[in-house]
Amino acid sequence: DRLEISDALAALWKAVARANKYIDEQAPWSLARDPAQADRLATVLYNLAEAQRILAVALTPFLVETPEKIWDQLGLDPAGVRSRPWEEAIRWGGLPPGTAIRRGAPLFPRIPMPKEESDVASDDAVTPAAAGSGAPAPTPAEKDPGAAAPRPVEKAPAAEAQQPAPAPEGVALIDYEDFARVQLRVARVLHAERVPNTDKLLRLELEVGNERRQIVSGIAQHYQPEELVGQLIVLVANLKPRKIRGIESHGMLLAASTPEGQLSLVTVDRPIASGAQVK
Repeated sequence: DRLEISDALAALWKAVARANKYIDEQAPWSLARDPAQADRLATVLYNLAEAQRILAVALTPFLVETPEKIWDQLGLDPAGVRSRPWEEAIRWGGLPPGTAIRRGAPLFPRIPMPKEESDVASDDAVTPAAAGSGAPAPTPAEKDPGAAAPRPVEKAPAAEAQQPAPAPEGVALIDYEDFARVQLRVARVLHAERVPNTDKLLRLELEVGNERRQIVSGIAQHYQPEELVGQLIVLVANLKPRKIRGIESHGMLLAASTPEGQLSLVTVDRPIASGAQVK
């Protein structure tokens, strides 16, 4: 009975983030290479398509045209989806098994950057492991989620074991006292938007306890702004502010990097107050 738009959107973006994590956990690109995993692959793709359908329904109060584009690409009649009662439309299983996915135009296309601005200035650079203050490592090709498949939902097995990353060579050891000077805190993302005239940078507004912070982060090729809202990330909180593309950035978020340059944010695995110290 209350109008809490920001909280509603934050909850939806958490669901989007969980769907993205499900992709990483189930690795459909690996399942596709094993004919024995065809049934499991079908279930994973169905779950992802159905999650998109329900999220599109939940987003109809906030987005005017995008939900209908999502339904159309899922092979559904947008008018038919809109005509359903709310309780029925958000019920799991509304996507008929065997529905063919339609390949369409990107729903959130990136704006091409002018050639003279194609390179991020050197003061925007950042190492892949700490992506809070500039451009990340080169981006790999985006994964194609594939098509929905005609299989019922089944219990998901444990995610495939990932090969450990090789240990970095030539890394200098530091004293405990040196590391103790670094202050890591939990921060909640309140708002995220692209930095104009660059395809690598996002501007994030953060809640760090009772304090509001702004940072510029080189993760735009790895995360859509809207999927970050509401997430609890880890922030290097005691860095001196610096200007990136004319925007003051006060802090640096933490992210892990694969050898191919794909970034994954460091987050917390359960609810905790923003501003909490990371030890």
